[in-house]
Amino acid sequence: MKDLLIENLNPKTLLSWPVFILTLSWSISIILLDRVYNPSGFVLEKISAVAIAHLGLYLVIFLGVKALGLLPRLVQALLMVPLIVLAAMFRGLVVFLIFSELGMIGSDQFVYRIFGAVVNLTIPLTMSAIAVHRIRAHSETRGMLLAENSRLIELKKIAGEQIREDTQRRLADIRSTVSASLASRVSNTPAETMKAITATVTDVVRPLISQIESEATRPVPESDYSKKTRIDWPEALRGALSSKFLTPTALGVTVFVVATIFVTTYHTFWQSVYLLGLIGLGSWFLLSVLKKLLARLENKLPGALVRSFAVLGMLLSGLVLGVASLVVTTQTDRPFSIFFLGIFYFPAVSILYSLALSTQAQAREANQRLADLTRELAWEVTRVNEEHRQMRKAIAGLLHGPLQSGLTSSLLRLEVALEGGDKEFERAEKQVRQQLESLIDSVRISERTDIRSLAAVVEEINSTWVGIAKVSSHLVGVVAEDLAKDPVLMTTLSEIYSELSFNSIKHGKANKIDFVLSKVSEDTVSLTCSDNGTQLPDSGRIGLGTKLLDECALQWKREPIPGGKGTATEVTLPFSPAD
Repeated sequence: MKDLLIENLNPKTLLSWPVFILTLSWSISIILLDRVYNPSGFVLEKISAVAIAHLGLYLVIFLGVKALGLLPRLVQALLMVPLIVLAAMFRGLVVFLIFSELGMIGSDQFVYRIFGAVVNLTIPLTMSAIAVHRIRAHSETRGMLLAENSRLIELKKIAGEQIREDTQRRLADIRSTVSASLASRVSNTPAETMKAITATVTDVVRPLISQIESEATRPVPESDYSKKTRIDWPEALRGALSSKFLTPTALGVTVFVVATIFVTTYHTFWQSVYLLGLIGLGSWFLLSVLKKLLARLENKLPGALVRSFAVLGMLLSGLVLGVASLVVTTQTDRPFSIFFLGIFYFPAVSILYSLALSTQAQAREANQRLADLTRELAWEVTRVNEEHRQMRKAIAGLLHGPLQSGLTSSLLRLEVALEGGDKEFERAEKQVRQQLESLIDSVRISERTDIRSLAAVVEEINSTWVGIAKVSSHLVGVVAEDLAKDPVLMTTLSEIYSELSFNSIKHGKANKIDFVLSKVSEDTVSLTCSDNGTQLPDSGRIGLGTKLLDECALQWKREPIPGGKGTATEVTLPFSPAD
């Protein structure tokens, strides 16, 4: 109940136009249909009086909400229903004063108008506010779902082939830039030729390396979601007119409570017992029968036909109650005191309850779908960023390694050849030009076939730190063959193993490090690195290990092992084995 009040019955929804219009329409319908407790005729006067009283009702609610705004949220929610009751009493008072002034009723209706307004408005106003809030929440969630789904589609376009195409295009630009740099500095003198190579290294290759290494992760498509959503009433009603959202018990209690003031005012004790029993138990029985019939029809008939049957069933149920009430009411001077209200009130309250329940279920389902989509989106973002990071690293490695080393090597060979004379230099220069053309053309990234196993990675780390620390690795729920099918993950794990081992040994003074890789789901793995070192205080600087984990992990955390036995780092990574 507390969650229901806090999450659904809030001032913003209560004061919204949809709730205002719904409850005003409700009040006008009741005042026009009730020809027993209201004089016949005076249609314009009745509508005007109800409209004025409704404005008064909302004025009291508005002032009350302003006053409650100073209190804690839970207290506000708990006092919202008493505020609605107070506002309904004020509304009844206004209607009584206007009707009395116009000579439409006598002073004997004072108590009836006050309490009639309370029972007649509190439940519809509360249920309308809850239903509208849930419908709006569902509409907003659907809007977010559509926007996030668009982002996911865009991300999937970026991933895989597009990243590789962008990489190859970038490598082609690099080859073209380096070739143009060398060509623009071509000279017949040995000094100018060597100067051209030196300038290409310092002015082109090294700046490219710095630029690539300092690049941020690939930008993620922005969400185009806007919170400005409109309520789709037809859709909300389609969801509500279902057997699983009909509430016979709640409806029976509600109509019993609401009918009490009408029935007991103008009927004898036994007449009231019959009518209240008919209204309460009859409503429960008829809606229970309708619920079972709809449950059977929903698997056999089209949805539109089932919904039409539901509305027809509610109207017929109200008609049955109205006809059954004539057994008693025809013996009074108000023979139709229940008849017309039964036809209207029964389906109206049934739909209100169904709206509140169905929109709650729809919102819960939409929130779950949004949570799943958000998780998938986070997976794609992390995966795209990691693929992009690895491609950047590979390009930087090509520039820093083969290309820069090749250019430097060529320069050294020319310097040696220059000492042997012009002819020797000319022969060497021709060879160097051929080698440079071949070198520039080799600046490419092919499909990776040299994926190292985790066992090989651990063996290499142990050979590096032999006699200083021992590193071990275990797999839980995942086999090495499946891991090998995901080269992106294997490259990531290789870097994480090396970086975390270095940090544990160098900074944490650990001599024992254990990696455990386990499968969390079909597309997620978890890596835990435990060591027996110490966790150093945060220096405020972002190290290479932290930067790596921030870029490649879905989430990660580092915390001391209880009992001061070391430090544990837990990393969650995307996993996508190839078919």
